Amino acid sequence: MKFIDTPRDRWHTINGEDGPMVTLTPAPYSLLTLSQWHGVRSQWPADMPVGVLLANDVDIEELADDLPRLAVVALQFPKWIDGRAYSQAHLLRSRYRFAGQVRATGEVLVDMLPLLK
Repeated sequence: MKFIDTPRDRWHTINGEDGPMVTLTPAPYSLLTLSQWHGVRSQWPADMPVGVLLANDVDIEELADDLPRLAVVALQFPKWIDGRAYSQAHLLRSRYRFAGQVRATGEVLVDMLPLLK
């Protein structure tokens, strides 16, 4: 587990002025929303690192076939009392054997971070 120094982090979201861009050009170390990823995955170069931001109400099964292509899955915690993303992290590691990096975004309790391993 490590804490990310956000200003120096090479991973970045692809957002437009009015929110996530629907059409985008592949760029290394992009963190895409699930809908963005679904829109570009067939054209995304296999050797270009990509990650997905995953809302905590999404079934991990929706991402299962794409996990081998992903370097990062960033799980969103909209409220500190909502622990569904911990369950997502557990499924990523135990059921799907995701070997990439699992990140937490939003209102995460530091004491609970070991559950994301």
